[in-house]
Amino acid sequence: MNEPRSSYWRQALILSISSLLLQCSGALDGPGMCSLSCGSSIAAPPEASLAFMGFAPNTSLSLACNGQPGRYPKAVPIYFTITQPGQPLPADQIPGDSINLPVSTGSSTNASTALSSALGGISFNVSIQGGVMAPIANPSSSADQYTGIVTPQSQWCTNSCGTGHVDIVPACESSQNIITLLVESGGISNYLTITVNP
Repeated sequence: MNEPRSSYWRQALILSISSLLLQCSGALDGPGMCSLSCGSSIAAPPEASLAFMGFAPNTSLSLACNGQPGRYPKAVPIYFTITQPGQPLPADQIPGDSINLPVSTGSSTNASTALSSALGGISFNVSIQGGVMAPIANPSSSADQYTGIVTPQSQWCTNSCGTGHVDIVPACESSQNIITLLVESGGISNYLTITVNP
């Protein structure tokens, strides 16, 4: 008699869990997909950090125009992440010997096991601080510091995975063109140097 009753509860539990999973999956963009929604984005908190992707350990990029003057032949994507320090893992928080347990030899902020968290929905500003960009106005602003940045400002926030992205088009000059790009949010910022060779 207990077997049919437990089977009933097991099926009810499975149906409840399946229903919850289906409700949650409606908000996802698919496995490994990140969505961009800047409508309610906020500035980065002061403890956050901004790092360019693909340029480690330096924050510089080199491009070659191959002797073609004018604008660089295609838009150059610039990606970066905004993260904040995570909480240390439990292994870093072993209690001391006050209760006769071994003392942890690591600090409570052990960098090897403390994780950082990517921050989605963080607004940012990108501006050209030096160098010559292609004479293409930003779709959202004609201000000089945005010339050559072709991503609309309505997309200037990190996606749900904490990644920010803008496309830029540098100018190809007769001599080396060194561009300085600044990305900032709240009190954090980082510079990227782009060297465009003739």
